[in-house]
Amino acid sequence: MKRTSVSVTAIKYGASSIAALSVAFGILASANAAEDKLALEEVLVTASKRGFAETLQSVPLSIQALTERTLEQAGAKDFFDFARMAPSVSVVDQGIGSAQVSIRGVRVGVIPAQTTQEKPLTSIYYDDLPVSFANFNPNLDLFDVQRVEVLRGPQGTLYGAGAMGGNIRFVTNRANLTDWEVKGEGTIATIRHGGEIYDLKGLVNAPVVEDRLALRITGTMNWDDGYIDNVFLGEKDWNRSRRKGVRASALFQPSEDLSIIANFIYQDMEFDHGRGQINIPGLRNPTQSYYSALPFLDEIAIYNLTVEYDLGWANFFSSSSYYDRNMNESGTVQELMEAYFGVQSPYPNRVLWDNRDFVQEFRLTSPQEQRLTWVVGAFYANQKTDYMQDFTYPGFGEMFEMPTDIYGAPEDVLFYGDVSNRQKQYALFGEATYNITDDLHFTAGLRWFDWKQKFDLLYAGFFQGGLYPLVDKTSANKFTPKFTLSYKGSDDWMVYATAAKGYRLGGMNDPVPSDLCADDLNEVGLTEAPTTFAPDSLWSYELGAKTQWFERRMTLNAALFYIDWTAVQTLKRLPNCGFYFTENVGKVESKGIEVEMVAMPVRGLTVMLSGTYTDATLAEDVPNLFGVEGDRVPYVPKFALSASVEYMQPIANSMDGYIRFDLQHVGHRNTEFNEALGIDMDSYQIGNVHVGVQMEKWEVALFVKNIWDKRAILSAENNFGIDNWTIERPRTIGLTVRAHY
Repeated sequence: MKRTSVSVTAIKYGASSIAALSVAFGILASANAAEDKLALEEVLVTASKRGFAETLQSVPLSIQALTERTLEQAGAKDFFDFARMAPSVSVVDQGIGSAQVSIRGVRVGVIPAQTTQEKPLTSIYYDDLPVSFANFNPNLDLFDVQRVEVLRGPQGTLYGAGAMGGNIRFVTNRANLTDWEVKGEGTIATIRHGGEIYDLKGLVNAPVVEDRLALRITGTMNWDDGYIDNVFLGEKDWNRSRRKGVRASALFQPSEDLSIIANFIYQDMEFDHGRGQINIPGLRNPTQSYYSALPFLDEIAIYNLTVEYDLGWANFFSSSSYYDRNMNESGTVQELMEAYFGVQSPYPNRVLWDNRDFVQEFRLTSPQEQRLTWVVGAFYANQKTDYMQDFTYPGFGEMFEMPTDIYGAPEDVLFYGDVSNRQKQYALFGEATYNITDDLHFTAGLRWFDWKQKFDLLYAGFFQGGLYPLVDKTSANKFTPKFTLSYKGSDDWMVYATAAKGYRLGGMNDPVPSDLCADDLNEVGLTEAPTTFAPDSLWSYELGAKTQWFERRMTLNAALFYIDWTAVQTLKRLPNCGFYFTENVGKVESKGIEVEMVAMPVRGLTVMLSGTYTDATLAEDVPNLFGVEGDRVPYVPKFALSASVEYMQPIANSMDGYIRFDLQHVGHRNTEFNEALGIDMDSYQIGNVHVGVQMEKWEVALFVKNIWDKRAILSAENNFGIDNWTIERPRTIGLTVRAHY
């Protein structure tokens, strides 16, 4: 009850704050009526895939868009920095630079790093390529990203499987056919109780043949010296990392009607020694006691060819992509070895991933200015994932005087896994908007998909209890609809209502030994564990309003939502033998409100406020999750808020000075539905400040991130009785210099 009252108080405070800001804004607007007319800059988005850009305020969808300039002014370098500015996006960071993401409370917990079958609940697109990965979403650099769009609520009609909670789109800048452009950016920073950060970025845009062919190349490099000490090994700043990347884009436009874009993206991220987690209580001086280095390597290469052609009666679009990702993760099993065998284990559990996806999408879109506008398309994905896991403890058999090679793996290889996962998906989709009147519009969308998966697995070793091969396949097909009714009362306000269905693909269960787990299986009425689990789905209902005030010097948008998620994919744990399988059991409900405000009360002053209240709970008892009806969804705060205030003022000829303050508030969370079994993560507030000087071609900014030096707990997990936390980076002070020609 206490937490509920706090959340309600926070919401009341947020609502009263918005009301107070609106009143103050009106007074300031009247006082400055004599000034030249001011208006907020219109933000354009392409989320509806209609072949043309639309203003954010004209799209009947709960969507947040962060522009390139906003990201730069806030010092947003990567996915985690962006997510701080999007309170509806809930992120789990396991300390290896890869995020697990949810929107509107659509999640049931943290996804284990070693699982091969979990499917994403929030889709992530880089331009027109889906790159989401349930347990290791890529953390691509934000340099030269035109904007980030956050589409809240299920987007299955246009974006397919995995967009149950929503979709996040990173839209990059295209090559410019007419102008040369050179841009460079350098950052140096120091971390309290840690090392330094060095960050270099640059781009060149070259019109090779004016109005016909252009090339745009960007390069990024980042060195982070870390801030967590390993006291067992006597090493300081053990969580060091490096990231480097290249993006090349060529635009060929042989005529006004035809554009061909070729893109190549490469990024290599490396944690040399260990992940950014601590496992020793005491947050002020972050420390860990892992017995060996736990490196993590993540290499990504993306190839894309896009063709756009104006047919006159319609616009044709084709996107062909190949996505190649390799990961090498070393995880600790020291808690397991100490809990069950009483020995220290300096040997890591090594996991190798090789993921190769080919994705093809075709679309036809109608011209913009007609009573009925539409988009129809076809989608094909061929995904190949190979996975290898190996935990070797040299001398284990001799230490415990037992043979270990009788379980199907070589001597002292306690677990070995080799998985080949092949998936194919075909889909047809369409969405049409009919203007019933000039102001009343009705949109209907439908997607049909057919999905097939083949699975070839071999598990062996002492921890598996023997040699267990599995060759199987599964499939599913489904329709997912969407309906929206919108009414535009004037150029300054619109209301809409949406009902949409979202879905997530199913998968295969890892083998469960029937002999070893016979008693556990008998207790749930089974003789063997199921080999597959089905897709799950949800219905979402949304009411929204988009408004502009004071001659478009303030926008105020709000959305109410309710989500009904059924047949949820949940883990069934077998407590005596230690194995588990996934089954479709349980129901989750999520309801809440999202509010966004952007205001320019006087020239040079911009205020942004975005907040969300999410009440995501179990709608029935779910023994698999050790939860009962009313238990809150793990890792999802009831209240989250992002706010910023920026003031820019001329200080000399062709020179402006600015100061920007950003605030993030995240409410209380827990790692389990049953909070008594989980780890509490208290609410926190993080503040950042940037002070800079901006000229026509130069910009210099001094920044302080985490100004109050908070040790906020971002995520947590318990491994065999030992808590592990990922915490906010300590106070970081730095300087950024940008040059643009």
